[in-house]
Amino acid sequence: FYQEINLSVIVGYATVHDPLGPDAHGYYIYDSEDYGYGLMPSYDWIEIDPSQGGEGVNLQISDSGNGNNISNSTKYVDLPFNFMFYGVEYDEISVSANGWISFGHTNMESFRNYTIPGAGGPSPMVAAFWDDLTTQQGGAVYVLSEPDYVVIEWSGMRTYDQNSEETFQIILY
Repeated sequence: FYQEINLSVIVGYATVHDPLGPDAHGYYIYDSEDYGYGLMPSYDWIEIDPSQGGEGVNLQISDSGNGNNISNSTKYVDLPFNFMFYGVEYDEISVSANGWISFGHTNMESFRNYTIPGAGGPSPMVAAFWDDLTTQQGGAVYVLSEPDYVVIEWSGMRTYDQNSEETFQIILY
């Protein structure tokens, strides 16, 4: 005789200080406040905005928001190394004024944020602060490419709807 019985056992409750995952590909996402987990990241800001003493290069991205001037809101950056993302190696990223990068070359100019993954944005993408952002009040997107890492910084960007100022970055190692 053989019988298999599935039981659900609650061993704790997930909180905002717990990682999420795994996804269908086995990836987990950790936050800098997931205390007690060995893979909790420690974020280091690498300032690259020249007006703040950094050595970044302005990507000359312009975007007036709400889908206007969209033809210049995404630029392409060659990576100095191959970057593995979901089992695929990439040597180029697409950088959008609207707070996201996509691996490889995409012509998508998505400025409205949607569920990830989904039809509203490029695939594959990393959305640091995906929103309808503008460069109209001095905002700019910078890149610093070093042999071991690449930094993309959105500096002084403004949200189109609320006009809040946002500065953030993505670092690829």
